[in-house]
Amino acid sequence: MELHKWSSNCKELLANSEASDGDVSLTIPDETKALGLLWRPQKDSLAFSVSANVDTCESCKITKRSVLSTTARIFDPLGLISPVVTKAKLVMQELWRLKLDWNDSLPIQLESQWKRFVTFLSTINTLNIPRYVFLDYALKIELHGFADASEKAYGAAIYVRCLSNSGEISTNLLCSKSRIAPLKSVTIPRLELCAAVLLAKLAQKTITSMKISFHSTVLWTDSTIVLAWIQKDPSVLKPFVRNRVSAIQNLTEVSAWQHVPSKENSADIISRGIDPEKIQDCNLWWFGPSFLQDHSVVSPCVCSDINDNELYQREFKKTPIDPVCLVVQGQEVLPIINN
Repeated sequence: MELHKWSSNCKELLANSEASDGDVSLTIPDETKALGLLWRPQKDSLAFSVSANVDTCESCKITKRSVLSTTARIFDPLGLISPVVTKAKLVMQELWRLKLDWNDSLPIQLESQWKRFVTFLSTINTLNIPRYVFLDYALKIELHGFADASEKAYGAAIYVRCLSNSGEISTNLLCSKSRIAPLKSVTIPRLELCAAVLLAKLAQKTITSMKISFHSTVLWTDSTIVLAWIQKDPSVLKPFVRNRVSAIQNLTEVSAWQHVPSKENSADIISRGIDPEKIQDCNLWWFGPSFLQDHSVVSPCVCSDINDNELYQREFKKTPIDPVCLVVQGQEVLPIINN
């Protein structure tokens, strides 16, 4: 099969290519498209090209239709800027909650919030995200996943941690997923559980797709309730929790789940969203928590006892009470009953 319309950042390969080999660029381009993203071969980095019509945003009325149009321009198949996308999705969900028509103007407060978001949206075009997330001659390659939820959204993020023979350690964001919490009220522990399911699916998909042997897989959540549910037999839990715990146990090893403090949970950034101009300098998002840079990664804290937590206990099936019938001969029991 002859290759057509291909590019490379390898000078040796380009030097040996003939101009007749289809649409082959004989020089390393500044950037080219790859699966919907921009690839900058000279830096071997991924980038975004999002256009937001700020002039129109400033001069014309903003409607639900225009908000959706702008949100749809943010194409992020790997979830590299999920926290920014979460911000846009939350505005869209609020418009649905207000039951606005497609051509209705936004309320003043939401309009101001959206104008600010669109004004800074182009800052994500300055991002240079490394395409290659490994170390050459890595001694160990680990997969670390983080899950978190808030009352607004939940998400999961995957990081690759590499340790070289020289002791060098690198951690890099690989991919992520985000979901908006439903309008119907759901408890935080249930949303945290949904985030854990999302992480389990994303981790399994990543391991299958990467086709490399990870030395270990560690999945982190800051919810002690979710960790306790995962340890349980699904049959003792109510349907909502039971179904999701079963999915987690089928996709992952229970022993892979660990607790992480909320302040060190990088998925927290997904669940709350972040402004476009702030994501570039957010090291927690791009590289994960600082403890991943330690040579020996251990759970930063010990989970507290949650057996008395009402939100934890309410998801267990009630123990059935079996009725007992006692047959008594004679009248000896009547005085006891009467007393």
